[in-house]
Amino acid sequence: METTTGEAAQQIHVISDDEHGNHLILTGPFDAYMAQDLRRCALDLLASGQDVAVDLTDVESIDVSGIQVLLALGRDLSTRGKKLVVSGTGPNANRCFRLAGIAGLLPVS
Repeated sequence: METTTGEAAQQIHVISDDEHGNHLILTGPFDAYMAQDLRRCALDLLASGQDVAVDLTDVESIDVSGIQVLLALGRDLSTRGKKLVVSGTGPNANRCFRLAGIAGLLPVS
């Protein structure tokens, strides 16, 4: 199953499959607006009982609300015995994670 949510400049493309879990591809600035959409997607994904991969390759910037959603999603998945993997982090995302003091808290591939 594939779905896309958000405005043209900011999108969350969701790919779900029983064999490989859930894959979220984020595009644009990861700010409070996208965080709200991701929060809604995350609730649906938690109900699926599968691992979640978040691809930040096409994310231009990340603010604190984006970081909070990633941390909450990782925590909620972990309590269910599932995992969150964050991929496609470039220098800007890694810098944001370091400055926020969470570089070691998110599993980045």
